Amino acid sequence: IERVENRYLWEKFVSHRNYMKKKNKGILNEEWMFHGTSSDNHQRILAHGFNRSYSVIYGMGVYFARHSIYSHSYTDGGALANKDISSMVLCRVLVGQYGEGSSGIKLAPNIIVDNKEVRCDSTTDHKKPFTIVCTFHDNQIYPEYVISYSINLF
Repeated sequence: IERVENRYLWEKFVSHRNYMKKKNKGILNEEWMFHGTSSDNHQRILAHGFNRSYSVIYGMGVYFARHSIYSHSYTDGGALANKDISSMVLCRVLVGQYGEGSSGIKLAPNIIVDNKEVRCDSTTDHKKPFTIVCTFHDNQIYPEYVISYSINLF
């Protein structure tokens, strides 16, 4: 387990956290969530943050899972891969106000809060509790730890 310390990404995250706290009247829903990716990609994430243009299941954003087993399938050692070492990123995710996601959306949908229509901060699989979150703003996430591991089945 490697702790990430990127002051630039942290400052952007804290600034966005303060913005969301004001916008949502204190509702942050800050969660620890996993993000599975290739080992090549996780180095870019740690240096520059996330790229929202890769996935589309619950919208065009960055995806996080409550359970590491789901994120594992997106790592080098995941589905149909033959690498011995896998890596995933454990992140702080500002879920905020959320709505149900759907493929192809580029922005989070609007919802009604206190009789006002507001834009969601993220989308989810809409399970209770949600297991997958899609964020649409790069500063909603701070990659705090990289977890490298091996799964030996024999």
